[in-house]
Amino acid sequence: MEIIDEQMIHYIDSSHYSQDTGNLVLNRILNYELEKVPQDFGVLITSENIESHLINNRLKKEQWRNNRDREVKLVEQVKVKLESK
Repeated sequence: MEIIDEQMIHYIDSSHYSQDTGNLVLNRILNYELEKVPQDFGVLITSENIESHLINNRLKKEQWRNNRDREVKLVEQVKVKLESK
C-alpha cells in the first residue's frame, strides 16, 4: 500500500500495480532472480494461513484508510465522477 499521488512507485493508480511491481511478483512466483526481490515481498498462501492472511490484510487496509483521509476522499470523488458518466 502506498500514498496515492503522482510519485507512486508500486502502483500506477489506486488498483493497478506498475510493471516493475509485476516483475517482482513474477520473479517471486517463478523463483527467478530472487536477489532482486525484497525479502518481505510476497507471502506464500496455504490452506493453513489463508484466513489469518486475509484478516491481516483487512486490518492493514482499514488502518491505511484511517490514516489517509485525503487519499480516500480523492478516490471517492473519482468514483462518483466515473459513475456519473
